[in-house]
Amino acid sequence: MRKLDNLILSFNVVTPLCFVMAIGYFLKYMKMFDENSLKVMNNVTFKVFLPCLLFYNIYTTDMGSVFNLKLLIFATVSILVLFTFLFFFIPKIEKDNERIIFDIRIILKKLTNNLSAFYLFTHCLCYYSI
Repeated sequence: MRKLDNLILSFNVVTPLCFVMAIGYFLKYMKMFDENSLKVMNNVTFKVFLPCLLFYNIYTTDMGSVFNLKLLIFATVSILVLFTFLFFFIPKIEKDNERIIFDIRIILKKLTNNLSAFYLFTHCLCYYSI
């Protein structure tokens, strides 16, 4: 029954997002906003509202109930293993020294930008023992 609960929870989270995206697509299709307005709204959403929402969610979270030491250790070790692997693997496939540094920086930047996705992935690995 637990997997069914997870499916219902996932549906309850994803459905409103799909609904909001559908409304946004419809409003753009009806040409209610020009491209400049959409750019401005997108910038305000990602640079103001999203950080405020993240701060609020972190501030109101009970850290004692959500802190998972195993997950934290797993994520840290995974990042260190990945970095070590890339540190030795990229020089073998890339001969230009300047390009090596660039490649490692790009990979680490992508990793830190997608840290929430990485956290979700590692959480799924730990939780479902994939």
